[in-house]
Amino acid sequence: MMSRLMTGVIMGVTLLTSMSTFAVSEAECNIWMCAPTGFIGSECKAPKKAFKKRVNRGKPPLPEFFRCSVHDDVPNGTHISEMTYLDGVSAIIKETQRCTQWGGSNSNNRYCTAWKTIPKHLVRGERCRRASKDSSIMTPHGCIGTVRWIETYMDGELFGDIFYYR
Repeated sequence: MMSRLMTGVIMGVTLLTSMSTFAVSEAECNIWMCAPTGFIGSECKAPKKAFKKRVNRGKPPLPEFFRCSVHDDVPNGTHISEMTYLDGVSAIIKETQRCTQWGGSNSNNRYCTAWKTIPKHLVRGERCRRASKDSSIMTPHGCIGTVRWIETYMDGELFGDIFYYR
């Protein structure tokens, strides 16, 4: 899967770099091909730098795809893929232990007899935040940080991996 994806990235980078880009740079257009691979490979060095620059300047993480593609010489009837993306935030929740079985005869002497490990995970659409202005307690419970992410889609199907960044 990864080798087919990398072949597609190399072909896509070649294709996008040979096109006019309508006011966005070649490196910005190549973000479309490199983000789904996590910006691996030397051909993704400039797109990663362009990505960071866009994010740090408050721009969307990817340029509009139509600004990166030209369809002048495409024969009639040729399928042209639609590229889209979603981006958002996720709260990082630390690994925790939850009691799954209790012992003891009454509420005064209850104790846990079995634990379940809940692995570290993400809560999509949530940011870590303080429970109140003066609190050290974070919500959602167990939150240790927030990450941003991008999902790229080709013709409505997830294309590559979700790219997480801070």
